[in-house]
Parts: sequence; C-alpha cells; structure tokens
Amino acid sequence: MRKNRLLAAIGVVSASVVLASGVASAHVTIEPESAPQGAGDQVLTLVVPNETEDANTIGLRVQFPLDHPIAAVVPEVMPGWTSTVKTTHLTTPIVTDDGTVTDVVSEVDWTGGKIPPKQFSGFTVLAQGLPKGVDSLTIKAIQNYDNGTAVSWIEVPDASHSTLEHPAPVLKLTAASDTASTPGTTVTGPAPGVSITVTTSKAAVTAPPSTTAPSTSSSDSSNGLAVGALALGAVAIVLAGAAIAMSRSKSSTSSS
Repeated sequence: MRKNRLLAAIGVVSASVVLASGVASAHVTIEPESAPQGAGDQVLTLVVPNETEDANTIGLRVQFPLDHPIAAVVPEVMPGWTSTVKTTHLTTPIVTDDGTVTDVVSEVDWTGGKIPPKQFSGFTVLAQGLPKGVDSLTIKAIQNYDNGTAVSWIEVPDASHSTLEHPAPVLKLTAASDTASTPGTTVTGPAPGVSITVTTSKAAVTAPPSTTAPSTSSSDSSNGLAVGALALGAVAIVLAGAAIAMSRSKSSTSSS
C-alpha cells in the first residue's frame, strides 16, 4: 500500500513538472502555421499566452514584414480591446489584382484589454494579398504587461542561434497549385506511340413491337359459332341413342 502511494505521489509530481515546463515554454505563435503564396484572403491569429504569475498582459504590438509586404491587413474587432493600424509608404510599390499598392500596414497595436496570468488570447487579422516568391514571413510581436515589463518575440533563428528564448512567429508560405484535380483520381494519357481515336455516331432507334392483340374478323367469329353448334348436336345425338338403347334393354328384361 505504501509503495502504491509513493508511486502515485511520484506521478503527481511528474505531471506537475510537465505542466510547469509546458507553461514556461509557451511562446507567441501564429495559426494557421502555413498558407498558400499569393492567397487573396487569409485569416491569421496570433496566439498570445500570459506566462507570468502576477501580471496582466495589457498590450500587443504586431509588426508585419516590409521586405515582402502583405497588400492589406484588417484587424478583427475584439471586445475590450482597441486596435491601431500603422502604415508605411513603399519605395517600390507592389502590383495586385486590384491595382498598385503603395502603402501597406506595417504594424497593428492592441491596447485597453487584458490577459490574466496563466491565460491566453487570440489576436486575429484578415491578410489580403499574401506575397509570392518567398517561403515564409516573420511576424514579430511585443507583449506588454501592467507591471511595466515587455517581452519581445522578435528573435529569428540563424546558423549560430538554432534555439531561441523568444522566437518570432513565422508563417510558412506554400507554393500554390497550378492545376486542380479530384482527390484520389489520377488521369494519365495514352502510352507513347499509342493513338486514340474517338468516334461518335447516332444510334438507330427502333420502335418496340406492338403489344396490341390481333384483331378478329366477323367471318372468323361466325365459323367458330358454327363449329360449336355442330359439336353440341353430335353430343345430343349420342345421348339420345344411349337413352333408346337403355329403354329397349329394360323392355326385353320385363318380357322374359
């Protein structure tokens, strides 16, 4: 019994350590983790945890890249929070399906709300016109607390720093598919040297055989009636003959 209690206690302590390490290692991340290059409308959410024990998160600054800018960024309305959008004039404008863009959103700041300790919140924007020709976007974030401290999630991994304490959220950009196909279906052409000829023709349409019963003429009906009458007459003659024979037989028996 004491051994079982000891094992249970060790399990509780281990679980507590795992939970504590999970909270301590929580970072500001982006959802989804990837999106297609050139996507017209993509909803992006910065997931922001409060890792402190006694301070509230009261502000978030999100900085968008300008080397590969997003054509337009629109913040979502969040109850209790106020968003401020900052723009930057581009030296080299970008061309989109809607025209040329010379000013883009470089930063969105959220203030006025709070994230209590050991809780998190999501800050969402609508990104319109993700860039092409690049495989990732680094979106930096600065988290402000009501005790006057700030955590800058701006570190970018490189050859000398593979493990970062405060990494910046990174959105991976995948190559957009040029052709659409039905999932699970593969369409292939003919083997080399094999030609395929498609011929169309009109199929002959034949009316189905008539199901109407054959008509019977009046002469056929008359013939049938005559034959029936003769048959009945023959039967009557046979019966009459039988009756006469029986009558004579009875008369001979009485005479003797």
